[in-house]
Amino acid sequence: MGSVLGKLRRPRRLQSVPHTRVEAATVTPVSILGPSSHEHEGSMMATGVDVVKPLPPRQAKTAKQILKSVISASTQNLLADGTTAEDLLTGNKTSQAFLNYIRHTEGGMSRQSSVIENALVFWMTVRDLDFVPDGMFRSFVIAGAYESYIQPHAKREVPVVSNVERAQLKLYVDEVEMDEATALLQQISLDALELVRESFAAFLKDRGPYGFRETRLNKGTLPNFPYETQGEQREILEDLLEHPSSCRAFREYFQRIGGCPEYMFLVDVLDYKDTVQALHHETMTAEKHQLHVGYTMRKLRKIYNKYLKHGSKAMIHIQERLRESILLDIAKNPIPSVEVFDIAMNSCSYVVILDHLNLFLQSPEYEASKSRRVEPEIHGEKDYFVPTNGLPTLPVPSLPVMVAGSGSKYFRSYLRDQGVESTMDFYLEIEQFKLLPHNKKGYIAAIAGKIFKKYICRGAKLEVYLPSHIRRNILQDIADPQDSTFNEACEYVLGLWERKYLKQFRATPWFNDMHLHFSREQKSLDGSERQRALLPLERDEPISQNAFRDLLAHENSVQMTQFHKFLVKESCASYLLFYSEIEEFKRLPKSDYLTRQAKKIFYRFLHASAKESVCLSTATITEFNVHMENPSPAMFRTAQEEVLQFLWKVLYPKFMKSPFFCDLATIKEIDKASIKADGRASKGASMLRKGTVVPSMMSKRGSAENLLAPQEVTITAILANQDTRAMLLAFCEEIYCAESLYFWLECNEYKSIPHVDYLRVRAQKIYRKYITDSAKLQVNLVHAIVRDIEKSLAAPSRTLFIKAQEAIVFMMGKDTLPKFKASKFYDPCVRILADAVK
Repeated sequence: MGSVLGKLRRPRRLQSVPHTRVEAATVTPVSILGPSSHEHEGSMMATGVDVVKPLPPRQAKTAKQILKSVISASTQNLLADGTTAEDLLTGNKTSQAFLNYIRHTEGGMSRQSSVIENALVFWMTVRDLDFVPDGMFRSFVIAGAYESYIQPHAKREVPVVSNVERAQLKLYVDEVEMDEATALLQQISLDALELVRESFAAFLKDRGPYGFRETRLNKGTLPNFPYETQGEQREILEDLLEHPSSCRAFREYFQRIGGCPEYMFLVDVLDYKDTVQALHHETMTAEKHQLHVGYTMRKLRKIYNKYLKHGSKAMIHIQERLRESILLDIAKNPIPSVEVFDIAMNSCSYVVILDHLNLFLQSPEYEASKSRRVEPEIHGEKDYFVPTNGLPTLPVPSLPVMVAGSGSKYFRSYLRDQGVESTMDFYLEIEQFKLLPHNKKGYIAAIAGKIFKKYICRGAKLEVYLPSHIRRNILQDIADPQDSTFNEACEYVLGLWERKYLKQFRATPWFNDMHLHFSREQKSLDGSERQRALLPLERDEPISQNAFRDLLAHENSVQMTQFHKFLVKESCASYLLFYSEIEEFKRLPKSDYLTRQAKKIFYRFLHASAKESVCLSTATITEFNVHMENPSPAMFRTAQEEVLQFLWKVLYPKFMKSPFFCDLATIKEIDKASIKADGRASKGASMLRKGTVVPSMMSKRGSAENLLAPQEVTITAILANQDTRAMLLAFCEEIYCAESLYFWLECNEYKSIPHVDYLRVRAQKIYRKYITDSAKLQVNLVHAIVRDIEKSLAAPSRTLFIKAQEAIVFMMGKDTLPKFKASKFYDPCVRILADAVK
């Protein structure tokens, strides 16, 4: 935050014009009341010798020294001298209040209000780039800003961008020149801010329910601030004072550095305000009211004696006339108002912000408070449901238990009615994020990016308001997310529910419905252990590890098809593919080909630049590198086990709760209905779609196999027929092992090349594509065959790849054909071969 001295304007040198009256221009939207340090800028008489000297160079001053010449005695001023729209809009609360003002007061001009809203959200998005470190996530944010606001026909297009700027920004994004793109976006954002200024000025002057005075000044935790503290810094301090864990961290921080009476004064005054509010708004008997008044006055005198009385150890430094006005207000009113200390709060807040706020946000006490869980007293064991309508007395669950348990639907209904249902979804996704294995960096980064795009990104449909300091911390950490990245946001949401919504929820019918639900649940749980075991839904029962291994082995089942679709959506399909590749690798004999295949798997899945990246622990990677010197079929055992645990414990439970699992149940119901309606024909169609065989269809398969003897259905016969070869290729592509068949087909084409001159070029292309160690589609060939091909590459003949083709056919007959016979393609293939024989 810049120095407040930068806001003080130097007096202008007046021209030597005799007896000319000079009046200063009004800067603030509302006149500043009371004495001020700017009184010399009022009316004055200038003569020929009257020359106002400029201020001396600025010197380093503390906040307490600045206060005497800066702070006005009035707390009714909306804005202080020099405050700009940027100073205010940097605060998230002010920007959110302004957005609500646009949506509610300018609804008649929908097109204009939409343009203003888009311009403001774009400006805030670009400002967030100041806190995002360089890297892939910064590129993601910049590309998202271009797609959402700049490109032609964007959903939230900002109408201040020229075609030249649009083309230049697209070039920067395509070329990944992020520094140039950021600079251009910042220039465009300043133009977008100009669209906002007129409406923002109206927002400042509006005295209605959506205006600045009502939404920010009257409802703010702290009174009006001067100068730069109007915006983000003020809101950060407000949010810290509202949260118990950050207040405790503040106390620990000041104990370490030697204390701060200004901060303790703020805490005690806010507690006094809560007491006065309770006195004015809560209904109580006359006797209790009298006791409450006495308690309030004792607290008031304690604050004055501790912080305002001359000679006290914790005396705060404010102007003497302000101290006297507070004492006069205390003396003449039997019960002073809640605003009695607002003038002193201005001074103390200003000191805390200038001298301590930034240092505190970088302190170890604040870092420790991010992950500190504070349970409010209202969720303790002594809090019970009120027994009504014959229902038993039950303890009220804590907020985390309530949200994660079976009664969450009632609290969700209340939040939906309040328009903040997204906070519950946000909280639940963060809780799931904490449970993920954070050694899977790629997967964790993908999930963190989805949470950001869904709930934190500016303009998101489910955007959740977060304080500036929490949002800034997330932006700084999300490029390399940890399990604690969203902890502070999670605690903020819990605190928001506790402060703003929980008390009102307890007075709604939904709370009574929750009481009834828990009563029924408790009754069923008390019945027997058998009933308790039946409470979870069938779909939530965990699957055993051996059962999950068997599930992975049935690659063509409907369930695996749905699971694969889910993994594609989660950007984790590479883990399932890696597991399948290792299963194939374990069946290979120990030979030179084993080494090449191991390298192929490494560069495909484990290398830093791998497109189908699989994240493994450091110990597993180290063990793999040791085995690379002497590879064996079991060298990937540890890696495969780690991937299996990830698929089984993390991804499959999420799959069971996803819409893809529901689709599986729907498919089964459709199949049952189809079998009943259409009989045997529909049953066969269902089997062909699923790729599974049921006992009732064994006779049909038998009839297909009886058309030819088993020894007649060979891989050579299948490859010789164009139709059956196409079926084999489709099957190989489904199980991700089509490179052998691709190689065989290209070698067939090679033999039929008409021009001899072209043979060498084509032979080298096949060699690079399928045989070299770095080949993307490397095939399994023994070293002797590879050596013979390499010797003849300089002058190849049409028979160059004959031995290689024979080896591939032998290997496919041994490995691929048994799997093909169990697939949905086999029966049609046998019939085609039988027809060809006839």
